[in-house]
Amino acid sequence: MQRREGTLWLSPTDLSGYLECAHVTTLALEVVDGLRAEPSGVNAYTRLIFAKGNEHELDYRRQLEANGRTVTEAGLGGNDWAAAAARSEQLMRAGADVIYQAPFAFSGWRGVADFLERIEAPSELGAYSYEAVDTKLARTAALPHHALQLVFYAAGIARVQGVWPTHVHVQLGSGRRESIRLREIDSYANYARRGMHSAIERRVPTEPIPCEHCQVCAFQPTCAQVWEDTDHLTRVAGLRRDHMPLLEAAGVTALTQLAALPPAMAVPGMRPAALAAVAQQARLQRAAVAGMTPPYELLECEEGRGFALLPEPSAGDVMFDFEGDPFWTPAQGLMFLVGLLLREGDGWRYEAIWAHDRAGEKLAFERLVDLLGARLAAYPDMHVYHYSAAETSEVKRLMAGHATREAEVDSLLRRRVFVDLLTVTRQSLRAGVRSYSLKQTELLAGFERSAAMGSGADAVLGYERWRASAEQAELDGIAAYNEEDCLATLALRDWLLEVRPAGITGPAPVAATEIAEESLTAATEREQLRAALTAGQEPGSPRRLAGELLEYHAREARPAYWRWYELQAMDEDELLDDREALAALEPVGDAVDDGQMQEFVLRFPAQ
Repeated sequence: MQRREGTLWLSPTDLSGYLECAHVTTLALEVVDGLRAEPSGVNAYTRLIFAKGNEHELDYRRQLEANGRTVTEAGLGGNDWAAAAARSEQLMRAGADVIYQAPFAFSGWRGVADFLERIEAPSELGAYSYEAVDTKLARTAALPHHALQLVFYAAGIARVQGVWPTHVHVQLGSGRRESIRLREIDSYANYARRGMHSAIERRVPTEPIPCEHCQVCAFQPTCAQVWEDTDHLTRVAGLRRDHMPLLEAAGVTALTQLAALPPAMAVPGMRPAALAAVAQQARLQRAAVAGMTPPYELLECEEGRGFALLPEPSAGDVMFDFEGDPFWTPAQGLMFLVGLLLREGDGWRYEAIWAHDRAGEKLAFERLVDLLGARLAAYPDMHVYHYSAAETSEVKRLMAGHATREAEVDSLLRRRVFVDLLTVTRQSLRAGVRSYSLKQTELLAGFERSAAMGSGADAVLGYERWRASAEQAELDGIAAYNEEDCLATLALRDWLLEVRPAGITGPAPVAATEIAEESLTAATEREQLRAALTAGQEPGSPRRLAGELLEYHAREARPAYWRWYELQAMDEDELLDDREALAALEPVGDAVDDGQMQEFVLRFPAQ
């Protein structure tokens, strides 16, 4: 966003930002109008994302050239947008094969398309025309704001060639191209642009609310300071975004006010239980004192929830944590470290399993599963503790991605070997912490860190530095951070056992005989046959297809019952937040009995 010679120029990126967070537009306008300083810059992690995006863009250019396409760069060449847009038009009229970095500027909007690719479809230019292609790091599907950016480039193309392209394209990080029909999205793009123009003209007041855009927004420190200065409701851990306007409409606009809410007060649109929960959370955070153990209060848990999910300790217990680089290549990330804290006698031993390429990732995963399987055979009551569902999600991803250890992972999941301490913590207590991340809840156990790295983002940056320098100190720093995560998980587990009320016991171990649909021997034999059929075979070949079909039905069925087990462990609030579950159902009227079946009408007003 810039103002030059009295004209406010917007970009497709500005529109994307507006749709994700209207407040970023307000702050950008204040910069343009000289009311606030330009933000100091983005953090190192965001710079890494930009660098990886540029790498993906250059990789695609090299791919085009390798396929015989001639790529000509237009480029911005300073800040003369009129001259740069004229170069794009000149190259289009000359019939350039592929135009790289093609600027457009018209009607108060300007931006640079990654690629304009010539296609053999007639236009006012002749027997050819152009379509826009943008490279994006997204791997599975284009995001809505990607499509909106491409509509602008398509409009710029149409101004030159006289006809609109039929399609625009996103070249995903996975290497797959997603083609989008313009007629399916251009109406919404126009609607979004009109909305942004209207908001700018009317200067609609906005306020900072946390969202996904915060991760890459240069204004994030500015908003964070506002939240602190105003004691904003967004500081309340676990407060849902859709509850904020309901509270504000009731006159509750700050954490302190929410903490002092009278027990009998009602807020229209909020369930009493939900209101009581966030008020209790605010009160505990209000009572917290920096540098001291956060206050906490135990909750009355439903049967089979909270403390009842916490098993008794075993001599074979394991704490574990993954570290991964989501930007290992534009096409895929890499799980580069499995960190394990293994119970050995009266003490604990940390073990790091590294992987630096795709083959190494498979070997590391197989080593992890084999190690856990061997310990489970020796200690049938052992459990593997982690914090958040990310670890088990990664286990499933690695199993599916490498098509290995499927029966073993299925056994571990169905025997409830993995224990998510985040679920246990959130269902068991509320504490005066800013969030329920491990870095916060470990304070309840008095855990203190000393490693130089302080976050998973730091580990990713460290791994990227190691890839460039091969300095062992980088890997050592990552391992030290990962070990502290494992130690913090252990400290929290032990503390939860200490404060668990008397009379609550953890779940009994699930024996293999209780869940086995077939013997592990049969599953192993099938896996060996699959490997024999697929070895050295090209994708799509009859032998490879036959090998992959051996596991088809079991592979398709497993996610459904894994998901069922996950839902069984959730309390009502978690089910309400879950996007797949229908929760807090209420009957409407009496059941209708036709003599063969009963029909119930239900509604779910809370979702």
